[in-house]
Amino acid sequence: MTALRSFSFCVAFVAMGCRPAAPPSLSEPQRAAIADSVRGVLGELATWMSSQGAGRAFATFFDSAPGVVQAADGRITATSYDSIAARSRGWAPPAGARLTWDTAHVEVLGPGLAHFTGAFTESFTPPTGQPFEGHGVMSGVAVRRPSGWKIAAVHTSVVPASPPGR
Repeated sequence: MTALRSFSFCVAFVAMGCRPAAPPSLSEPQRAAIADSVRGVLGELATWMSSQGAGRAFATFFDSAPGVVQAADGRITATSYDSIAARSRGWAPPAGARLTWDTAHVEVLGPGLAHFTGAFTESFTPPTGQPFEGHGVMSGVAVRRPSGWKIAAVHTSVVPASPPGR
């Protein structure tokens, strides 16, 4: 629980540090377009997972600027782009893996900054052969870079689906 509170503080600190003193004036169509582009990155992540990592490395979804944080299930798993890249080097989702977004909400904080939250379902069969399906939530901060939207901080939590009949 302490790690989750620390992570939440880090995400808030990153968001506050990136947010200008006065909120930028964006029209509703601009906000909608920014939100759609961030949802597009989340869609790319789902497509990547469902294609067993074809075409790019997992780390390319993340910002390479100092301060990027990845956490899962209440633990901080990486604190830099390099650590995310090292942990995921050569890794691809297993054959048959699927990630689908049940909901995805984006709050636009500025022209190049957004907070996102979403619920997802993932399924795969690991090498052990025991199929897995889980429902999870993801929250994070996305930043706009010249190469596109990147994840600057993210936390996911997954709970296995209940067995049939429960």
